[in-house]
Amino acid sequence: KTSTAAPLPIACASAPLPVQREAAAMITTRRVIIFVISLCAVPVTNSLWNEILRGKMMVEALIEREGLGAFLAKCGIAVGLMFAMWLGSQEQEKTASSLAEFSKLPKKEGPAAASKGQKAAPKGQKAEEPAAVEGAATEEKKDK
Repeated sequence: KTSTAAPLPIACASAPLPVQREAAAMITTRRVIIFVISLCAVPVTNSLWNEILRGKMMVEALIEREGLGAFLAKCGIAVGLMFAMWLGSQEQEKTASSLAEFSKLPKKEGPAAASKGQKAAPKGQKAEEPAAVEGAATEEKKDK
């Protein structure tokens, strides 16, 4: 027997059912990410608390062995080291900023001209000071 019902258009046959659309709207990517993070958070939190409790037991054992004064002295040394490191980083930042300012200054091209009263020295030798040049000239006059 032949069917008298009209065939469904292709677009209607492949369209999702209303129930499928509602389920897809309820399960979003954000909800899946939150669920996965929640699953991962339980073991991470558990191991973190175990490390904190282990550290607490070690500190209590150290205080029992060496006393409270030694423990506080070690804490003071640690605080002093942290302050010294912070101070060093501040100095490093100041040096970096002054170096950046210095690199922005215009550079002089070519060799620097010899100042008045100085003789240009050959390569590998230092330039003589004006007083030394005058002293050498007076010594030559005295010899003659």
